[in-house]
Amino acid sequence: MTKYPAVLCLLLLIRCQHASAQLYNRPVIRDSIYSAILKEERYLDLVVPGSYASAEVPQATQAARTGVIYTMGEPYIASNIESYLEIQFIPPHIIVSIGGGPKGKRNLQNGDATGGRDAFLAFITTELMPYINQKYRNNGKNILFGHSIGGLFAMYALLKSPQSFTGYILADPSFWWNHNELQTMAREKLAALPDTAKFLFIAGRNGEPFKTMGDTGMDSVLREQARPGLHWKSVAYTDETHNSMILRTLYDGLKFIYWGYYASNNLVFHPARGFVLKDKPVIVNCQNDNFSDMYYTTDGQTPTTASAVLDADTILVTAGSKLTLKAICNQPEYDATLSGDFRQSGVFPTVTPPKSARPGGLHYDYYLLKDTANLVRAKPVFSGLADSAFMLGKLDDPEKYICVLSGFIRAPNTGYYIFATGNWGAPKVYLGKQLIIDRGDTDHANIGSCIVPLSQGFYSIRAERILRQAQPKMDLYYAVPVGPTQGKKLVPVPWQDLFSPSK
Repeated sequence: MTKYPAVLCLLLLIRCQHASAQLYNRPVIRDSIYSAILKEERYLDLVVPGSYASAEVPQATQAARTGVIYTMGEPYIASNIESYLEIQFIPPHIIVSIGGGPKGKRNLQNGDATGGRDAFLAFITTELMPYINQKYRNNGKNILFGHSIGGLFAMYALLKSPQSFTGYILADPSFWWNHNELQTMAREKLAALPDTAKFLFIAGRNGEPFKTMGDTGMDSVLREQARPGLHWKSVAYTDETHNSMILRTLYDGLKFIYWGYYASNNLVFHPARGFVLKDKPVIVNCQNDNFSDMYYTTDGQTPTTASAVLDADTILVTAGSKLTLKAICNQPEYDATLSGDFRQSGVFPTVTPPKSARPGGLHYDYYLLKDTANLVRAKPVFSGLADSAFMLGKLDDPEKYICVLSGFIRAPNTGYYIFATGNWGAPKVYLGKQLIIDRGDTDHANIGSCIVPLSQGFYSIRAERILRQAQPKMDLYYAVPVGPTQGKKLVPVPWQDLFSPSK
């Protein structure tokens, strides 16, 4: 299990407080479509993402990030797995169950998937998909999931209509059907498939079932005939039954198709930027959860698969470097890149605070938010001492104000210090005249930390915080160096090391 130093763990925790998702109780939507191909009404069960109808998310934005999973089974199973994975590993999806027949008739999966497979596939691709795309906004990324005979049909769909789906997930597919007919078909068709990125995940049961269900033979065909554009994976579970395969296969299959998606929202390293002494490199701690392929450069170039592989949790960075980290994902639109400058610098100069400065906090000024364009000329609305009892957002309407904290900070040791802030309120932090943290209007955890070389002594400090909500703390942390080395333990700056000037 990967272990992160405290400087990274705390900032990841701060970020997760914003990024956490929920498992929604999603109702099934009943719908139907008349099929001219099948010459009957086909009934649909749909489940949409929990945030699908949210007024907070623009429709165009929601559509751009929502895919569709077509399944011939119970929609709640797919919905529950998708909902859980959506917390971190995949984007949201609409679930469409397509196994239901007309009212009063049995489930038509077996007939659809075998003898009527051509008509059923034509119905899906030429009637159902256009209907779903027109009525339920989505990004056009379609995944087909099938179990048993449904898995057989999913493989048939890949071979006959590869352009229709991005990914295919097969749970214990019945490749044995009709004397292993599909193996012969795969041997003929795979090499001729368009060399565009498609994803195929096949899960069988270890031992004799892997052979009798036909997985062994299909594996051999895929190894021989699959083109580079087909990203495929075959696994054999040792502790599942034919029916229990559904849950695990769908979970693992979706993670495989969206391998690397986690990094698109969680790419982070700390310190995020900094000031580095010549010949005294610093350690940058990286989040490396093995959920994507990670590469990095230190010369400002965009990393590629030919760049250095991030195979550890730390990178040694020298003065004058620009560290760039890239996560390369199975779905290229979710590739993520993050950069930070580490400028060459001398030790920041200390200052002598006025004799009137007292330990225990900083001075605060509240300004109206409309005055942020020119705080130098603005007149504060409230002023006072930000001590241990200070509540940052305890106002009648905190979102109207910006809080400016100023004073002095005492550095107890000489060496590299890492400063960090929490997400809330777009803070800026100055040490002396140097801006060290500028979060702007983003909540990205990575830009909330900076490393600086300090001497033992005093430094002037200033923090500007736009209030977004009632906030109880100032959220200013640092890692104190251990002797001459870089510190790792990120802790709140002690009140006795913050000094307020007399104003």
